[in-house]
Amino acid sequence: MKKIVKKLTVLCLCAAIVLISSVAGAFVTVKACWGPLESALQTATDVVIVQYVGSRLFGQYLTEFEFTVVERILGNAADRIFVYANFTDDGRAIVVSTQISGLGLTFNRETNYLLPLITVDSPYSNIRDGGFAFVQYAVFDLCNPQNSVSLGRPLSESRLPGLNVSSTTSGHEIVTFITELTRDNPPANDFIRSTAIEDIVHGSPYIFVVEIARPMRLSHEQVHTGWRATDLYYVTVIQTLKGNFSADGSVVVVFHADTVLPGERHIVAVQPLSPGSTWFNFTSRNSLFRMEYLDEIVDILNRPSSLVLQFTAGDIKFIKNGIPHTGDAAAFIDTEFDRMMIPLRTFAEATGSAVGWNRDTHSAKITPPSGEVLTVRAGAELPNGMGTAVIVDGHMFIPLRYVMYSFNATVEWDGSNRSGIITVK
Repeated sequence: MKKIVKKLTVLCLCAAIVLISSVAGAFVTVKACWGPLESALQTATDVVIVQYVGSRLFGQYLTEFEFTVVERILGNAADRIFVYANFTDDGRAIVVSTQISGLGLTFNRETNYLLPLITVDSPYSNIRDGGFAFVQYAVFDLCNPQNSVSLGRPLSESRLPGLNVSSTTSGHEIVTFITELTRDNPPANDFIRSTAIEDIVHGSPYIFVVEIARPMRLSHEQVHTGWRATDLYYVTVIQTLKGNFSADGSVVVVFHADTVLPGERHIVAVQPLSPGSTWFNFTSRNSLFRMEYLDEIVDILNRPSSLVLQFTAGDIKFIKNGIPHTGDAAAFIDTEFDRMMIPLRTFAEATGSAVGWNRDTHSAKITPPSGEVLTVRAGAELPNGMGTAVIVDGHMFIPLRYVMYSFNATVEWDGSNRSGIITVK
């Protein structure tokens, strides 16, 4: 069993939190256990300041908490997030209300809370997009820090060197401490969320034609939670459409439960569990294709690889290679300088770039697929007289024409539609 277990993220050696995923999503157990909180915090993929919205049962075993994000300290969480937890040893979900017995505090909808989180979303889960788990069930009350908790008990009783929580501790001290402690945390692994075939094909490192062989482990043989079940099958790679891969024998692919049968042939868009591994996960929730899509996928792979994005002022939607998508904020026209400003996070992620945020310096670090890291700081002059990046309602915006220099792109302006068209080579 140990060979088929993959950690969703880097977990601390003391096992302060256990998040086990059988090959990225076959089952997930969210369970708190004792260990140094400081080490556990260094496994967080996201740190956010939030306000509580509500909580409810999720499936048989979990509780779903809903929050609105006020500020992102680490990671790129959406404006509304959902956090999942299981507080009982026997797997029974607790009765939920604002009084959360498992957390040890009463939520106040007017209070700001700091939450260190681990992303648990995967191509196989049926949780909402952007799902998370608590790190040691730690909740920091920024208005009344003495109410902060971890593992169901006051934070003042937890082992957290460098932060002595008392009646005199301020919310600012907590934010500063957690920001510094988690600054170098590794980013979360993400997956392709688009349903467009072209996005899945271009975003996947490997695309195989496979023949399903015998099952390795089916869903009914695995631990069931509120997460979507999976079937693990040995497959034979008949043809490699994308990627440099050769195997002397069968490989293992993780499928959604009850979607394939032995003897069938399918096309799969996948990625290895680790470099050189012969175990593969889906790269999206829609990575399984029937053979009738073979010609279309081959055609996509043979097309020029340019990426075309279109942003329209006042519209939160943008167009990527002819397909509408929803961004995290709407582009707008800066009337003072007569230039279009586009949301940095939306643009960067549309190009396949990773985005990190430094709260102290109000700067974003963008890592394109090419690997050349770019740093953009709000208010600082951009190269070539392109103006400055700005922050509006918690989102960073950059001038449209800045991407010409930073992403090797060409830019066109459609004045009649107030749209900017970007072609990334």
